Amino acid sequence: MSTEGDDRVAANARGLTFNTTLRCVLRNMPGLLIGDVAERVGVAAPTIRYYESIGLLKAPARSATGYRRYSERTVEELRFIKKAQALAFSLDEIGEI
Repeated sequence: MSTEGDDRVAANARGLTFNTTLRCVLRNMPGLLIGDVAERVGVAAPTIRYYESIGLLKAPARSATGYRRYSERTVEELRFIKKAQALAFSLDEIGEI
């Protein structure tokens, strides 16, 4: 007869507990992952990383595991950048604003 605790040990032996725990940790951390931000704004994740590299966006906080964690402010900044680009502003000009 198996108990719930035994199931966890068996799952851990197969490496499943780690993945479940990782998902729970990420959900409880404040901020958005890069994919979430990209989806909300309608840009690709590499675009966000590029904007960071040229200083258009401030580098986000990182989780203990190294994941970028973005704020809602970053979402707003990216939406502003997209609107400015639609009005024919260059990235250099947007950075000066």
